Amino acid sequence: MGRVAEVFDPLGLASPFIVLAKILIQDLWTMCLGWHEPNTHKISIRAKEWFLELEDLKEIKVPRSLRDRKVEKSSSVHNFVDASNDAYGAVSYLRCEYDQGCYGVSIIAWKTKAAPLKAMSTPRLELMAAILGLNLTLAIIAALNGIPIADEHFWSDSMDVLYWIRGRGRQLRPFVANRIGEIQGRYSPEQWQYIESKGNPADVCFRGLSARSLMESHRWWYGPQFLLKAENDWPRTKIVEGSEVTTEARTTFFS
Repeated sequence: MGRVAEVFDPLGLASPFIVLAKILIQDLWTMCLGWHEPNTHKISIRAKEWFLELEDLKEIKVPRSLRDRKVEKSSSVHNFVDASNDAYGAVSYLRCEYDQGCYGVSIIAWKTKAAPLKAMSTPRLELMAAILGLNLTLAIIAALNGIPIADEHFWSDSMDVLYWIRGRGRQLRPFVANRIGEIQGRYSPEQWQYIESKGNPADVCFRGLSARSLMESHRWWYGPQFLLKAENDWPRTKIVEGSEVTTEARTTFFS
């Protein structure tokens, strides 16, 4: 799998395809195979399919400019986070509002990591994705110092994480408290909103896409359709304790 390291993708724009190889490598690691031991038939098929699709990756072309040549009113960064049992990550978009009354959205960067080999609950993986999204956004803001950013927005399909962010970090258990404290120290809880899983572009990465499918994925390159609308038309969900919050999220507090 040495060819995986040869893929130069510093912005992570091909992550829905690359993550398939990362998960494959982790599966090989857990099997504890020696260098000269043969792989299982299933693993071999997955590897061969990925190498064949690698040739299609060079056909993907991404515009260098994040903005159109129009009179710009304001810009904002939108970060979407998600996690699965195999990986977690975040993808960021730049949304520009123009004087003509229209909007433009462009992908900026994606960051993904394979899930730890040690078993971890889905809510905690979702929280790690939120931290990854936080750090990605901070790096993007620093890099886009020539573009005035009016606001930053974060989107997650985990009601658990959003519930924690709106709670008191000091009352949480250490693993969650430390990460929630980091989030609350940087951004207001109101900047974190809910998005349904089917509309979350970060979900694309964990399902994986062939290079050809990635090239044609409008949701991956331009984000959800609501970003092309006025803010009043964005989805809004009141984050309260209820049936959407798991027992783990409710019992993570000491009291």
